[in-house]
Amino acid sequence: MFARAINDFKDYTKVKMNANTHRAVRKREKVIQDLTQIVLPAIIKRTEQIRSAAQDKFNKKKNLVSYAVGSLVSLRNPTATSALEAKYVPVGPFKVVMKNKGGANILQDKTGELLPSKYSPEQLKSVSEEPIISGEEMHYVVEAIIAHKPIKNKKGHYEYLIRWKAYDASEDTWQVFQDFDDVNTIINYWRKLGTNMSDEETRLINNKRKNNKQKEQENKRKEKQEPKKKKKTYN
Repeated sequence: MFARAINDFKDYTKVKMNANTHRAVRKREKVIQDLTQIVLPAIIKRTEQIRSAAQDKFNKKKNLVSYAVGSLVSLRNPTATSALEAKYVPVGPFKVVMKNKGGANILQDKTGELLPSKYSPEQLKSVSEEPIISGEEMHYVVEAIIAHKPIKNKKGHYEYLIRWKAYDASEDTWQVFQDFDDVNTIINYWRKLGTNMSDEETRLINNKRKNNKQKEQENKRKEKQEPKKKKKTYN
């Protein structure tokens, strides 16, 4: 095969083909036809099936969430390497203004500027999933606890200075633990400080955590006990 002499440049258009040559040409044409009409379509179909199955498996494993246009989201901090670092970018929240064909999200900050990058659902978190504090008519999202101070005439009790999500420092307010829907925010705050809250505050917060858990379990139990509505059938 190698070092074989190269064919001379000749005009073969006038060369007559014998019967064997005709059969060889027709056989090769049949092979090409089978490749283009049977083999290649089968390969393409099988490849699509494998790709689709792999995509479904990936989506189930990652539990991806699709954020609707207009949703408010937090952006995960890509540089966070320890539990003491903020999990989310401190500025925000961001608004989902567009989605591309691949499912990546285009975000807009509070000033109306578009972020230069596109973000996958894994890089985002819905604002509603973050710790919240109840107001009289609505819930407010806690961005961070900035500081704490003891309450006068209440030994072992504290107030916490709250930075609110989507608000600047001028809107910070002091709140007590009873205002928190999720007291784990307070527990994590003390853990990051590397110190302990008072025994009295610990007792009260643990009681609230216990009560919240009992309420959740009770609600789940009631949901299971509620009779399911029978579907209407038509003959």
